[in-house]
Parts: sequence; structure tokens; C-alpha cells
Amino acid sequence: MPHRCTKCGKVYEDGDMRILNGCECGNNKFEYIPKERKERKEGEKIEIVRILSPGCYEINLENAFKKEGIIIALGEEGKYAIHLPSLLKRRKKT
Repeated sequence: MPHRCTKCGKVYEDGDMRILNGCECGNNKFEYIPKERKERKEGEKIEIVRILSPGCYEINLENAFKKEGIIIALGEEGKYAIHLPSLLKRRKKT
């Protein structure tokens, strides 16, 4: 995992002693550079509800109907409401 000097920007590989002893420029503060994350393709996402922006959501109805899940709603002040008929319907099946 590489580290970058916060003063001069020089990059040092993981295990380099200069990370512990200090950069050639005299600075001893380094920034960790994370590995690149693999982004999922749009078709690989399995979520049912996706947050587009605060208060704006996209719902994948096809997946929601396939999973036969419990319906949960987000109410005021971060409270969740559970739709009891969907909960009871699921319980009867098992």
C-alpha cells in the first residue's frame, strides 16, 4: 500500500523505511493511498432501493417482488415503519 508525502508529494511503497524515518524533504507526515476500488457494473447491483439524492430514491420493483420481503418505510426523524400484513404473510409461508 503506497504512501504519499504530504509536503512534496513523493510516493513510497509499503515497507519503505522512509515512511517511518521521514521523507527526503524532511517531512514525516504521509497520506495513505488506497487501492482502486472495483466498481460494480449497473447490471451487477442487487439492491432494491437506491438513494439518488437526499429524499430521492429509485426502487427496483422487479427485485422487490421476487424477494417477497418485508415492507419497511422510513418515517420522520429516522424512524422505520414495518408493514405488518407483509410481515404476517411471510411468516405464514415459513
